[in-house]
Amino acid sequence: MHRWRVIFFIVLSTLLSFQRARAAPSGPDDGPALSVGDILFGVDATSFRGAQGMAYVEVYLQVHTSYLRFTSEEKGYKGIITVQASLRDSSGQEVSRSERTKTVPVSSLEQAQSRYNVILDQIALPSPPGDYTLQVTITNQGTERMGQCARRIHIPSYDGGGLTLSQIQLASDIHRAEKEGAFFKKGFEVVPNVTHIFPSTSPTLHFYFEVYNLKEAPEKGSLSLQYTILDASEFPVITYPSKRILKPGTSGVKAESLDMTDLPGGDYTLQVEVQDDLTGQVVRSRRRFQLAQPIAEQLLATDEASLHRYYDHIKYIATAKELRAYKGLTPEGKVRFILDFWKRKDPDPETPVNEFAQEHFRRIAYSDAHFASMGSRSQTKRGTDTDMGRVYIKYGPPDEVEDQLMPTADTGQSEVGPSAVGGNLGRKPVQIWYYDTMGRYLFIFRDRYGLGVYELVHSTMPGEHYDPEWRERQ
Repeated sequence: MHRWRVIFFIVLSTLLSFQRARAAPSGPDDGPALSVGDILFGVDATSFRGAQGMAYVEVYLQVHTSYLRFTSEEKGYKGIITVQASLRDSSGQEVSRSERTKTVPVSSLEQAQSRYNVILDQIALPSPPGDYTLQVTITNQGTERMGQCARRIHIPSYDGGGLTLSQIQLASDIHRAEKEGAFFKKGFEVVPNVTHIFPSTSPTLHFYFEVYNLKEAPEKGSLSLQYTILDASEFPVITYPSKRILKPGTSGVKAESLDMTDLPGGDYTLQVEVQDDLTGQVVRSRRRFQLAQPIAEQLLATDEASLHRYYDHIKYIATAKELRAYKGLTPEGKVRFILDFWKRKDPDPETPVNEFAQEHFRRIAYSDAHFASMGSRSQTKRGTDTDMGRVYIKYGPPDEVEDQLMPTADTGQSEVGPSAVGGNLGRKPVQIWYYDTMGRYLFIFRDRYGLGVYELVHSTMPGEHYDPEWRERQ
């Protein structure tokens, strides 16, 4: 068990394993992205040369099964998702599209609903070179649950006549394979590393790339390969010994694994340099990644504001006894308490991140972005301090949301659905959240003064505010 996984989230060097998804991406990006909506998934992509002047993009997906709904069958449970991926040019014209349905089997509902259980998938999109928006949508069949992700992507030309490299694919594992599996590629099984995060517990950088347009000659000649790791300032921190290999022909593939044992944790860039020794031509390709490695405990500040922030992080998920204990400690004791608290929550010490903390801080960020109330000074609240924020952080996203306009004493019936919006004097907005994971529970929030501040007025969740006669207390 490593404390660095806890600090990784508390100091928010990276709030999530992914870059936050951009609804309207601003420029080409080689990093991973995270979805928005009901289904949480990560997206990464790498382009390679295709046929007849075309390229193709491999789209890699990491889907969190806790956001899916499953049905029982003879041997366990299954969820069915539809994955749609497309490339659109700057005018919005669709240039490539792929859609398929995938069955996700699980042995138990506990496995299905675990926030740490993920599945990997891969889709290929043929496309001409250019700048595009990659759009991925996943829907859960039989439900209204959907997640979407959009990011900019640049696809270079691989048929310019000179020596060219594909983009670099980062991998969590690479090995030679004879049979074609889900991630088989030209003699290798290349398991995508969608997050671009590599753990210090196994500090090996796996990657795959392809070389095109090698110069033909009576004797094949050789290639020189140079791998360098650059820091955030693009300064070389590791330069690996160069390699010279025989040309495989006019094109070739390379799968590599580099040792990073002596590299401190941080954000880095892998640079691949290839030289055709016959022509002297040199080409380079780069890919960013992160090495998650133990961070000094001293990085957690002990000033009053920081200690209060650590308390805010855990106030909805810690027990009353734990919160009392935290308040009674010295500043140094509070830091140790926080580290031990998240350490106990880590569901899988062998992974490079604390998955529980990852999801928890995602919920905090979502709550601050979506539930903040903006009124007068006395009514302005951070999203995490509102009733909706507290419920979202503690229980996660609801399975169903219903909007209503409830009448006051002198008005008629309530309105439900899209028609119940705006301009309804005497009616109070109400939103109902339903949770189905462990039964059918609901939370009812009411905007008492029409200012966008929703208060919890009733819930059937055990331990929450229960008031079945809340309508009478308007």
